[in-house]
Amino acid sequence: MQNTNKVIEVELWRDVAGYNGAYQVSSMGRVRSTDRVIKVTNGQRHLVGHIIQPHDNGLGYMQVNLIDTDHKLHAMLVHKLVLDTFMPLSADESQTLTDIDHIDSCRSNNRLSNLRRVTHADNLRKEHRMNQIRHACIAINEEGEIVLKAKSMTAMAKLLGVSQSAISAHVNSGKPLATGLTVARDNDTDAKSDKAKEVA
Repeated sequence: MQNTNKVIEVELWRDVAGYNGAYQVSSMGRVRSTDRVIKVTNGQRHLVGHIIQPHDNGLGYMQVNLIDTDHKLHAMLVHKLVLDTFMPLSADESQTLTDIDHIDSCRSNNRLSNLRRVTHADNLRKEHRMNQIRHACIAINEEGEIVLKAKSMTAMAKLLGVSQSAISAHVNSGKPLATGLTVARDNDTDAKSDKAKEVA
């Protein structure tokens, strides 16, 4: 019998602090303006709320522009809006939990369930591990010939039928695998031999 149980993630909305209810952020990582009335030179103006489309800040993080009551524009990171709104820090916590981690390492996934507070040191350690995993690598045989190329350690692990952690350990130690192959970071993808097998 097929299991029809599904986990439904409910989207909750809360006001963004400091904007007098003009903006809200959701547990799904969306930001919207609200229906409101503002004062203008010749009276009042009715504004209809809408979802604000975020944009990439150049580093892969999603950002929105919010306007305060003094008509000043503020560029706000969506992941910070989400956690500051739903899980605000105490004064003591803010001294140590200075960074926000995207659990799945996808910087555009700003769901509350994908975010957590971490120390700066922990964040740097994770970033270092992810950079290693993403790095293109090569497998070299005992004759010094490149026999395999992969776009990441994960891809190389699948090719060789071993775990990603095993590949990472061998890359860092420089020791060959049981097969006799040595796996290394590919720092010169263009200058290697045409004997290499390209892997997407």
